[in-house]
Amino acid sequence: MGSGRTGSECVGRQHSSCCGLRICSCRPHVGGKRMHKLARHAVPLWRDRIETRKPCTVLHVFRCPVGGLFRHVLDLAHGQVARGMHVGILCDAGQYSEGVERQLADLTKHAGIAVYRVPISRMPDLNDCVALPAAHRIVKDIRPDIIHGHGAKGGILARCLARPGGPLAVYSPHGGSLHYSKTSLAGFTFLSIEWALRSLTAGLIFESTASMSAYASKVGLSGGHFRVIYNGLHTSEFALDGGGPPMVERRYDFVFVGELRRLKGVDVLLRGFARLCDDRPTLRLAIAGDGPEDEYFRELAAQLGIAERVAWLGSVCPASCAFRLGRCLVVPSRAEGLPYIVLEAAAAGQPLITTKVGGNPEIFGPTHAKALLPPGDVDALSAAMAAFLDDPQPLLLQRDDLYRRVFGIFQVERMIERVVGFYDMLIDDAGLKTSTYPVAALPLINKTTPRSIPDIQSSAAV
Repeated sequence: MGSGRTGSECVGRQHSSCCGLRICSCRPHVGGKRMHKLARHAVPLWRDRIETRKPCTVLHVFRCPVGGLFRHVLDLAHGQVARGMHVGILCDAGQYSEGVERQLADLTKHAGIAVYRVPISRMPDLNDCVALPAAHRIVKDIRPDIIHGHGAKGGILARCLARPGGPLAVYSPHGGSLHYSKTSLAGFTFLSIEWALRSLTAGLIFESTASMSAYASKVGLSGGHFRVIYNGLHTSEFALDGGGPPMVERRYDFVFVGELRRLKGVDVLLRGFARLCDDRPTLRLAIAGDGPEDEYFRELAAQLGIAERVAWLGSVCPASCAFRLGRCLVVPSRAEGLPYIVLEAAAAGQPLITTKVGGNPEIFGPTHAKALLPPGDVDALSAAMAAFLDDPQPLLLQRDDLYRRVFGIFQVERMIERVVGFYDMLIDDAGLKTSTYPVAALPLINKTTPRSIPDIQSSAAV
């Protein structure tokens, strides 16, 4: 901070908004044999902003209100409203689980948060002819300063809604289109759209350096600001004992929590688990979650002869309730961004087997990253699960180290502050008369459109 500069360093200059202070009224001061310049006082820049700028309005746009992406948006929304900002949420109008619908309904009761729902499909199709005009009407109604798109479809909509002199488009891929290969039809489609929309993107936020590298390789970083900001957890989520029964008393040996898709490696888990069952007649697996390939995985379990060994729990919220059922969490993903499920497991003190994808090496750190498995490798996964059953001590030691690392780096308040700081930089750069700094929160009418340790500060304009 500028106010902390003393001694021979001259602080008589204006600092950027990232610093948040304007240093002024320098005067000479004699200290020993040397001449020093000290600041008489430091004036917080946000005082001027409160007097001259209106509160910032942010519209978060994404497709599917499930999983880590939804949790991320909820954390941002609540944190931004607490800082005096106005927040809108625009997502798909489809029917989701009872828990998800309850969360969305609860949001509409929160002063300062508005929820809008329009039909949004996973792939580009005719539904977009309904979604885009409806989204334009919402933008015209609430006049946001920032439109923050999350995921592939949310990013497309956010940048289509932005315009010169109007709302600024911020995009967080969360994996999304970056999971696709350039050689697949879906990958070619999404990545071509990503490339075409670069000029409409005021800023990019990546949840891991792995995501940033993937974007740079597949799309290209140019024409805007970008930053890596890690996902974070609330302090209340950290409990090394996990709050459940002792490990030896848990009902299942292994548990999976997540969306039921091949991308998440559920088929790899079932095949690896099946290899262990012949010699272990009491071995059991719990699968918590739902998704588009639920029936496929149930049929696969039957084909592998393990249907009686696998419990299908459906969606479990919060995920920590599922952790308490199993001795070890398995996250066999083929691709990830920076998975909340891994962070949550570490915070809950849950022994964990997972793959070397996305931001997992950044979560595990240099000491334990070597324990990460190659994605899609049934042999490696089966061997790691067998090793845990034979001797759980190595994963218990890893668990303790991960708990300390995640607590020190992946905190939600830090995440929110850096996202809001990034908005503020973009707003200053665009010269908008708005502010993300704390101001008195004003109510925003809720509307629902029916179905008709620190992050890596990589901010740069390149």
